[in-house]
Amino acid sequence: MKKSVWPVLSIILVFTLSISLLTGCGDISDYLDETEESFDSTSEETGQITEINSQGEPGTWLVILYQDGDDDVLERDIFLDLNEAEIVGSSDMVTIVTQLDRYDGAFDGDGDWTGTKRFLVQQDSDLESIASEELADLGETDMSDPQTLEAFVTWAISAYPAEHYALIMSDHGMGWLGGWTDPDPSDGDMSLSEIDGALSNIVTQTGIGQFDFFGFDACLMAQLETFSMLAPYAQYAVASEETEPAVGWAYASFLNALVENPAMSGADLARTVVNTYISEDYRITDDEARISFVEENYESGADLTAEQVAEDMSVDITLSAVDLSQIAALNEAMNQLAIVLTYVDQSSVAAARAYAQSYTSVFDKDIPDSFYDLGNFVEFVVDETGDSDVANAAQQVTNVLQQAVLAEKHGDQKPGSTGISFYYPNSELYEMTTDEEWVSYTSTADRFAAASLWDDFLVFHYMGKKMNTDSVDLSVLDPVSGTSTQDFSDAIAASAPETGATVEAPGSGDITVGEVTSTSYELPSYDTATISAEVSGTNIGYVFYYVSYYSEEDNSYLMADMEFLSS
Repeated sequence: MKKSVWPVLSIILVFTLSISLLTGCGDISDYLDETEESFDSTSEETGQITEINSQGEPGTWLVILYQDGDDDVLERDIFLDLNEAEIVGSSDMVTIVTQLDRYDGAFDGDGDWTGTKRFLVQQDSDLESIASEELADLGETDMSDPQTLEAFVTWAISAYPAEHYALIMSDHGMGWLGGWTDPDPSDGDMSLSEIDGALSNIVTQTGIGQFDFFGFDACLMAQLETFSMLAPYAQYAVASEETEPAVGWAYASFLNALVENPAMSGADLARTVVNTYISEDYRITDDEARISFVEENYESGADLTAEQVAEDMSVDITLSAVDLSQIAALNEAMNQLAIVLTYVDQSSVAAARAYAQSYTSVFDKDIPDSFYDLGNFVEFVVDETGDSDVANAAQQVTNVLQQAVLAEKHGDQKPGSTGISFYYPNSELYEMTTDEEWVSYTSTADRFAAASLWDDFLVFHYMGKKMNTDSVDLSVLDPVSGTSTQDFSDAIAASAPETGATVEAPGSGDITVGEVTSTSYELPSYDTATISAEVSGTNIGYVFYYVSYYSEEDNSYLMADMEFLSS
């Protein structure tokens, strides 16, 4: 070992099929209700709007911010995101409106008001207070209720018609499970299918066709399941495969770009959001704001430059801009891959999962990660299966993926990120997420289930059920027209496990770890010792070591080194 070895060493060898991480967006068990409530499009808050003129002046934009800050962790950061938007403010061509819900008992800035307010965002340079025009004080609203989302966005489009529309939703995200939690009054969350229902009603009622741009300023939402839900309602989208740091997006930077050039397209805006992420965030680039940010988040380093802070915060980030018109083709390519994967050894498919880039788990901390990068997975599945048909199908997935991802940013700690992730649980989690009494993958990501064979492949992979390739319907990803009601029950039923079927674990295997020995158990600083142990077994994904030393002063173990072992 190159580093000093102390008299007392603690070494841990970790053997994983996928490395679990703690998520900053919380554990799913904190948010899931015991039962799902049906979606009702009727809104008591504003009443029904019978006719909406959504056609604004040519070249104009309406940017709609749905800011669910009713959270003890995120309240201040979402409040500051609104203040970053105020650095730019609305213009003659770009109108920015927000609905902000605050938490009672966390951040006490700006008079410590609570409840939900709507603002017309206006220019102001004070990052600590809201100077925008208050349009409505709604009291305490449930931002986890899809009716609240529907009512606000429909109102905004009616009040400020434009040629181009952008909708950005901010809060905790949980991938295909949804997110947008609100402890008061319901302590609920908004599932992916509920967001789908709200967007369907919004587009149908307003007649806007599609949003030019849709953004999830939230953790873990850049999934094939999520983009499949969005495809009928928006042209371009931005989301993150991994968790997001608390600063969120660089609102002042990308909104300034839009105000200066309102002729930009939804694709241009999507690329700009990705390109400005972290590196051009106002809380990092502005000297006064950065000093405050560093004091709050770093034990030392008041003199850190903007470049140093941005570099430090970027090591494990991801953000992707996606052309949603390519999602149908991507699902079609993924469907073909799913079919050919049924003809190969399933343990080799599971091995590919073990090596693929994974992202933070929203499930129990003892359950391995289940969100994997799609592009990285197909690379490994070709290597692990060695099958020519798999290689051809995987290449098509890669080709379409490259067309779909317009821009992508990831840190050095997420090297396998290519822009879009997907759900591939282990056998234990698969069984849990087919339980209608807890949370059902296909019922929650129901539009994806209708368009995809991946959910059908998982039933084959874990239960041996033959896939019904006739159950897929890619037309559900087309832009919505006419009625907003769509029934995905047949697709959900097609991929349902058979009653009484046994779940198998093709990725399982036995691992044996021999005694850990060292050539020396006491040695002076800068001397070395060789530590060894025999590791054997099947389906070992990774082995990495963790070395710490005991500090008598602190009565704790301090990390000295951690690294993967090469074979």
